[in-house]
Amino acid sequence: MRKSMILFLVCCLLLCAISFTSCGGSKELFNFEQKKDDTLIITAFYKKNDLKYTSVEIPATYMNKTVTEIGAQVFEGNATMTSIILPDSITVIGDSAFANCSHLTEINLPEGLTTIGEWAFYNCSNITSLTLPLSVDSIGTNAFNGMASLTSYTGSMKHMPMIAADTLTEVTLIATEEDYLSPAVFHLCKNMTKLTYTATKSEWEAMKKAEGWLSSYPRDRLVVHCTDGDIIYEKNME
Repeated sequence: MRKSMILFLVCCLLLCAISFTSCGGSKELFNFEQKKDDTLIITAFYKKNDLKYTSVEIPATYMNKTVTEIGAQVFEGNATMTSIILPDSITVIGDSAFANCSHLTEINLPEGLTTIGEWAFYNCSNITSLTLPLSVDSIGTNAFNGMASLTSYTGSMKHMPMIAADTLTEVTLIATEEDYLSPAVFHLCKNMTKLTYTATKSEWEAMKKAEGWLSSYPRDRLVVHCTDGDIIYEKNME
């Protein structure tokens, strides 16, 4: 009888431990380091007792300090995670932070994010939609290479050349005062069937455009859906 009771208590304790860890207790899942500005960077993600996490939520604070950065390689090669939720406090995503997360299907990039490191989302081959906040001002080399399933992009025009555009079918360009249409913006968009510009036709037409921007577009017809109607470009066929 006593052995049965001990065994029962041990099982209860194990179940409680698993439940607490699975719920994402910050101390049990992450390693934090304090930066010079008194905010925190996540430097490691732990999977205690071989537990598998398909969804991960990053805390906005830990021990009354704000979490502002995902460190380099923190989630690199994670083969079980399918989604991750980032708090609005995150401003930096480090080099290779999510590289080779082949099962990741969705990620929210918060408003206020300013920096995305090199290879940050390299080979995230199951993400289908990407929205880049206008607050992003620095994107590292190859940050979005290898995103073989990416079909939808929403963000600024200046970031388009950094996206693996050959797989995109839908593009929504958020209009800004800095818009400049260079040949690099659409030159890989061979599968794009829908282009939306979040301003008027007159604003699109008044935008600064490089010579030859349309000839670099790989299709014969381009339709720009503006807020007050469409603009249609037809290439001359020889």
